[in-house]
Amino acid sequence: ARQPVPPTERLKEIPAAVSAIVMKLLAKTAEERYQTAGGVEHDLSRCLSQWEVQCRIDAFPLGERDIPDRVLIPEKLYGREREVETLLTAFDRVVLSGAPELVLVSGYSGIGKSAVVNELHKVLVPPRGLFASGKFDQYKHDIPYATLAQAFQSLLKGLLAKSEADLAPWREALSETLGPNGQLMVDLVPELKLIIGDQPPVAELPPQDAQRRFQLIFRRFISVFARPEHPLALFLDDLQWLDAATLDLLEDLLTRSDLQQLILIGAYRDNEVTAAHPLMRKL
Repeated sequence: ARQPVPPTERLKEIPAAVSAIVMKLLAKTAEERYQTAGGVEHDLSRCLSQWEVQCRIDAFPLGERDIPDRVLIPEKLYGREREVETLLTAFDRVVLSGAPELVLVSGYSGIGKSAVVNELHKVLVPPRGLFASGKFDQYKHDIPYATLAQAFQSLLKGLLAKSEADLAPWREALSETLGPNGQLMVDLVPELKLIIGDQPPVAELPPQDAQRRFQLIFRRFISVFARPEHPLALFLDDLQWLDAATLDLLEDLLTRSDLQQLILIGAYRDNEVTAAHPLMRKL
C-alpha cells in the first residue's frame, strides 16, 4: 500500500527517465502500469539509444507504443465516496477516543464490499495505522479462529520483512505482553515463533477456564498491534460463514475487554444472513 521511493531519489546518478519507467512498472493500480512487454521494450530501447549517442537520457513521454490488445477495466472505485467516508470517519473516531468500534458492510455477492474496505487500507499505511484482513471460508467454518489466524499471519509476515533493529521492539513487546502463554498464540499463528522463539508449554486447564485464558491472551496479542501510535483496522470478510468460536471472541473484544485503538470491520452477504443467523443474534 505504501508508495515506493523513486530510484533517482535513492541514487542521484540514475537518469530520471529510467526512474520514471521503474515507477510506472510499480504503479499501484494496474491500468497505470505498462500493459505490454513491447511498450516497456520500446521505452528502454529509447533510453539505451540516447545513452549510446549522448551519454545522457532526456525525459520523454512514457508508454507511447504501449498499446494493449484487450479492453482494460480500471481498478478505481466509482460511486462509493459516501461509504468510504463513513469508514474513514469511524477510524478517526477510534483514533481520537480510543474506544473500539464495529463497522458492518453488507450487500449481495460481487457488489464491491471488499473493494470499499480496501480503500481504507490505502489511507492506513504506516505511520497512520495497521491493516489486517482475513476471509471466512464456506468449507472451513468448523475450524475455530482460522480467519483471525490468517489476518495476523499477514501482519507478522510484514514484521519479519523488517530489519533486526526495527523488529527488536516488536519482539520485546510481544514477549513481554504474552509472558509464559506465548505458545497459545504460536499454535494459532506459527509465524510468531520466528519472532519470539520457542515457548514453554502452557498448563492444562478445564475447557471453560482454557477458553477464558485463550481470550485473555488473544486480547493481549491484539493490544500489541492496536496502540495509539498505530491503531489497528481488522477486516473480516464473508461473515456469513464465521465460526462460533470467533463470534464469541469478537463479542469479548468489543464488549468485555479494555482493548483500545481497534476498528473491526466485517462484511457479509445480507441475503445469506437471516434474523436467525448467529451473527444477527449476537448483534
